[in-house]
Amino acid sequence: MWLTLAAMRNGIAILMASLAIILLGATSLGRMPIDLFPNLNYPSLQVGTIYKGASAQDIERSVTYPIEKAVSAVANVRYVESRSRQGFSAVTVQFAWGADIDAGLTEVVQRIQAIMSSLPTGIQQPFIIKFDLSNIPVCILTVSGGGLDERALYDLAYNTIEPQIERLAGVASANVDGGKIRQITVNLDREWSVWRHNDEQVGTQRHLRAAGNRDASHTTQVVVDRRRVNHSHFGSMAVRH
Repeated sequence: MWLTLAAMRNGIAILMASLAIILLGATSLGRMPIDLFPNLNYPSLQVGTIYKGASAQDIERSVTYPIEKAVSAVANVRYVESRSRQGFSAVTVQFAWGADIDAGLTEVVQRIQAIMSSLPTGIQQPFIIKFDLSNIPVCILTVSGGGLDERALYDLAYNTIEPQIERLAGVASANVDGGKIRQITVNLDREWSVWRHNDEQVGTQRHLRAAGNRDASHTTQVVVDRRRVNHSHFGSMAVRH
């Protein structure tokens, strides 16, 4: 109440103070630096591991969990989150604000090297990526419609649109996300110990690889590599005891 009375009694002073605040604000706004990609060191690291042919369950159990456990003990770590999918493990390490990210990177590398002997022998060397604002895409292009399904749209984006965008001046890279990638999964009963196929009909044996997935039904998952094999040919595959 007293502020209102003071403003009414000193109207000229309040008006001058308001004009001064507006003038200082306009001057500060004009001098404020603006940067599309400011120098912001976001304290985050991502540990990626490629394990070709392994299922998501195997990745989570044998790769993701040991790495999570190892990096969780690094100093100044706020939390750790992970994603596991077929053939790939991603572990994100979030540090506290103000932490030395370079020191954290060094410690993460040391702890991963310490557990390498306990990880599966078929994995590739884990790689570590620091968060960088320059890696954020500045343009996102959406492809839809045209009477094409999700798999056909992915093929169009991957084989046609992406190469054309990457050839543009000033473009560092372009990546395709979303859609559906064709995959054929064959579950074989482990009671059938010997299986054969005709190389001329099914394709060479290097296009098939065991994913190492052993669930409660004692089955082994076999994944077709890329899209070189016609799925109809699996009907002629000979499986015998």
